[in-house]
Amino acid sequence: TVRMGRGRLTAAPAWAGPFHSFHEAGLFSQAECTRIVAAAEAHVAERGGWPVRGDYEGHVTRDLDAAVLATSQPWIRERAEVVAGALLAKCFGLPVADVMLDALRIVRYEAGTGQAGLPLHSDGSVLSFVCPLNAPASGGGTYVRVLRGVIAPPPGCALLFCGRWAHAGAPICCGVRYVLTGFFEAALGPVAARALERIEGHEAWAATAPRLCPAGHWLRREFPGEVDGSRTCNRCARHVPGDSMRNRCEVAGCCGA
Repeated sequence: TVRMGRGRLTAAPAWAGPFHSFHEAGLFSQAECTRIVAAAEAHVAERGGWPVRGDYEGHVTRDLDAAVLATSQPWIRERAEVVAGALLAKCFGLPVADVMLDALRIVRYEAGTGQAGLPLHSDGSVLSFVCPLNAPASGGGTYVRVLRGVIAPPPGCALLFCGRWAHAGAPICCGVRYVLTGFFEAALGPVAARALERIEGHEAWAATAPRLCPAGHWLRREFPGEVDGSRTCNRCARHVPGDSMRNRCEVAGCCGA
């Protein structure tokens, strides 16, 4: 039995057509998440450690192609291909036969290293899911730029969305975080194809738009859990929710956060 979790979590602008929503759905039990992590760690232990790649628009990650576990753990890919594929098709109004799994990876983040998170990027896939396999003590989750917030489902529950939306792996502040990521291609009709083009155009514009403070200095994104202390805005003193990120001025003594 697969549960839809909280269902549709929130929505991006309506001009994104069928891809304007973000969903959460349960894919794995806690015990299954533990099995996936154990299988991945056992595999890399025999081969000298986690592979380091730079495929995410030049960003370095430590991840493992889940295909290497196909012999010992075939149910992982089957669950992603059949169940996650069907959920993605349902969420975004596409025929199940038109949604195809392209890649499945297990990603490992570690606090205090260069792989504590993943910078802002867009996937090459039409549809994606991010499923946490454990819960770090602090930090983590998926930051979605268009929503200006971090979505952090519990272990085993996947975030389902259009991969062309710019998103980031929010850094963890302690421990290790594991996620299973799935990338799907889809045959699109003219309406959905135009919506995808609009998303790509919007994200391309947002990527080059400057983030400047009122004094004209560059603003750096500050994810939840990155900095201890007050979660308030220095200009208006409003509280910043724990699932949102702040912008901090790079110049000391200027605008703050």
